[in-house]
Amino acid sequence: MQFKRIIPSLALTSDGALADELRVLGKTRDPAEAAVAYAGAGADEIIFVARATAVEALCELAQRLAPALPIPLAFWTDLTAVAEVGELLGAGAARVAVQKAAIDDPDLIRELAGEFGSEAIAVAVTAAGMDESWRVYDEPGGTAREWDALTWAQVVEAQNGGAVIIESPGGGPHGEPYDFGLLRSVSEAVARPVMAAGEAGSVEDLFDALMIGGADAVLVSSLLHLGSATVTEIKSFLSEHGLSVRY
Repeated sequence: MQFKRIIPSLALTSDGALADELRVLGKTRDPAEAAVAYAGAGADEIIFVARATAVEALCELAQRLAPALPIPLAFWTDLTAVAEVGELLGAGAARVAVQKAAIDDPDLIRELAGEFGSEAIAVAVTAAGMDESWRVYDEPGGTAREWDALTWAQVVEAQNGGAVIIESPGGGPHGEPYDFGLLRSVSEAVARPVMAAGEAGSVEDLFDALMIGGADAVLVSSLLHLGSATVTEIKSFLSEHGLSVRY
């Protein structure tokens, strides 16, 4: 049975602290405290969004947190060197996502997967577009690249990347927090797990990303951090509406 996964997403500052206060946890800015709390609440994985955080700070966090965490620990980074990714995985991360470095050198994906295993390497894709064509960007608000999102996702798979994170900062064409057409097209184009990243405003938004978009997992941020929903409430809603989740 294929379970849909709920992955709390926590943004980090350049020095490794939480970028935002977590109202649901007493406004803490301790990333380890937040991760342990979400793991205890039933999360399937934790991902830290750390595009501007130094690898030393990430490794320190991974070393401190991994022994206390019963679920996989992932980092969405801007790392460019194989050695840095290896440091982070060696410190306790289960998965590292790269983005711009992979666009600059697609062979990096194969090199990382060959060195550390496909399951340890994800590639994040920021894309925007209309209808059935989506252009890949370096990052939100970044430079448009030559790749179409579907083609790039297929390249990621061909290079043995283990998962694809899809982010569409502008959301869908009708104001949805996710571009469901993009998610569905990528999910149908590759066999690798597809994770949806976006600012869901409700549990129903998450359901739509998984059901309409066909995503295997959703990265959840403010919906959890502000206390609008709990992991248990999200999973209960998904289960009641026909999706398989792990309790």
